[in-house]
Amino acid sequence: IINRKMRENPDFDPMSIDMVVEIIDPKHHDVVNSYNVNNVVVKNVTYAINVNTTAAVELNVANSTLEGWTSYGASTTATFKNVAFTNGAYAYFRPYGNTTLKDCTFVEGFKIDFSELTKNGKTISFENCYYNGVKITAANIAELAENYDAHRATFK
Repeated sequence: IINRKMRENPDFDPMSIDMVVEIIDPKHHDVVNSYNVNNVVVKNVTYAINVNTTAAVELNVANSTLEGWTSYGASTTATFKNVAFTNGAYAYFRPYGNTTLKDCTFVEGFKIDFSELTKNGKTISFENCYYNGVKITAANIAELAENYDAHRATFK
C-alpha cells in the first residue's frame, strides 16, 4: 500500500498512515492461520495490534513501528523482528502466547507485562532487544517488566 501510494504521489509521506491490525476470531482460521505484518507504521491508535482468537494462529511482525497496545491470545505464536514499540495512547505489550522478539526496541515508559504469559504457561525470548537504549537481559528485565516471571523468559 505504501509503495503504491508513493508511486502514485511522489510527495506522499509514508509516516502519515494510521492503521490498526485486529484479528477477532477469524471465520476462516482453518485456511488462514498465519498473519504477516511487514514494514508498517501503526500510530495514532489505542490498539496497534490485537489478536483475539481461540484459533491457533501465527503472527509475524517485521521491520515495523507499533505505537500503542500490542497483545494476542494464548493460542497465538508471535514473532517480532526489528520492531520498534513506541508510546501511544496505551503503551503496553501484553503477550498471552509464546513470543520471540529479535532486534526490537522499547521506548521508556512502554510497559512489558508478563502476567498472561505466567497464567498461560507460555514463554518469551528476547534476542538483542533494547529498552530505552539499554539491552534487555536477565539481570535487568525485572526492573523493566511488570509481573516478571523468570521461568517465562530467555535472553540472547
